Amino acid sequence: MDMKKYVVALIAMVFVLSACENQQKKEAASEEEVVLIEEIVPISLSDFDVRAEELVGKQVILTGTVDHVCKHGGQRMFVIETGSEGRVKVTPDENIAAFKTDLEGQSVKLIGIVEEQRIDE
Repeated sequence: MDMKKYVVALIAMVFVLSACENQQKKEAASEEEVVLIEEIVPISLSDFDVRAEELVGKQVILTGTVDHVCKHGGQRMFVIETGSEGRVKVTPDENIAAFKTDLEGQSVKLIGIVEEQRIDE
């Protein structure tokens, strides 16, 4: 993970303090209905850096404390885990305009999709 950083893009349907539920995607096939259940992978912030590469494209659930919300537009939020050095950057998807700064210091449960962000130096 030399020049890679990972970003969690937030799924807006289930954002703050929501229950852990499997989301269902429905597709119609001919005359019968097929229901796809996407598995949500639980991950701790302390393990995130180690497992980030294998989680790219997968839906995860994590819990932590909001350390910082960008005051210039609310397009970034950083979540930490007490007692570890794990820190994850969270960005909203198209369903959430911005994060509110009053989330700072709050305990949150997030469900989102891990996306890779490459930074070339």
